[in-house]
Amino acid sequence: RQSNSANIRVGRQLKWPSFSTVSIGYALRHDQYSNFEGSYDSLAKDPRYKANTPSRFSLEYKRDTRDLPDFPTKGTVFSYRPEAASSLIAGTVDFHRHEVIFNYYRPSFWHFVWSLETKVAAVQGFSSWDNRNLPFFDRFTPGGVDWWDGQVRGYPDASLGPRINNINIGGRAMMVLNLEYRFPLV
Repeated sequence: RQSNSANIRVGRQLKWPSFSTVSIGYALRHDQYSNFEGSYDSLAKDPRYKANTPSRFSLEYKRDTRDLPDFPTKGTVFSYRPEAASSLIAGTVDFHRHEVIFNYYRPSFWHFVWSLETKVAAVQGFSSWDNRNLPFFDRFTPGGVDWWDGQVRGYPDASLGPRINNINIGGRAMMVLNLEYRFPLV
């Protein structure tokens, strides 16, 4: 995969409700795929892996009351991010995408913390052609602990979702819920 992109986002902190921000953005990305080999040969004909250019506008509302950004011990995070991709401005596919995140952190005794992290997202084309041609990186592939789509411990990164020939092609909807009891080792 070769990808070239340009992004711009501007935002503002809100006075009410406290700890809230709102931002708008635009992103243009061009993806090109090549050198399919072995079991990936069948994907070379798949429309999700042809050259495509999503041109998208987004709006995001976020409220973050955590005490620490990396390893919070108390607080919440809520965000809602709708996006719309359009072929009217340099794009090749039209779709809308929505993502809602809610995380809750509550201290227990000593340095132990209860953590509830949730992510719900969906992407939908504006036509059946758009649904068949949704780019791979605009679909959802949760799994593992490092992938942006959501942590699902015990699975390799990006391993969950619909498969063709045992290759994850990404889904059009996702819900990830994690309840953890965390404690520091170091």
